[in-house]
Amino acid sequence: MMNAEFPAFVLEDVLKTLPQSRAKGLVNKQHLCNKCNTVLNIESLENGEFQIPMSLKSMQPFRIGISGPVAKCSACMTLQMVKTRELENADIPNAMVSAFDRIGLKR
Repeated sequence: MMNAEFPAFVLEDVLKTLPQSRAKGLVNKQHLCNKCNTVLNIESLENGEFQIPMSLKSMQPFRIGISGPVAKCSACMTLQMVKTRELENADIPNAMVSAFDRIGLKR
């Protein structure tokens, strides 16, 4: 059985590790590269996946796979997820649940 704080700890680690664009602006939202702050072209997104390795005490290492729209920065060539509400509120938590199920972690 997992500790009640465990999912929050994993989520925090995933959000720190996952390369994501930074959103700027409320009305005319732009996405900026998380490495060099160049404006990303989100008109030509690709579908991509990032595998985030997790290594926690008293547990076998595992990976959390997150799929979604990715953009490549034209300046520094960094590949990153396009940050959206769906990514943070649904895609990442769902990927965590799938990873927990695969390693047999009980809720």
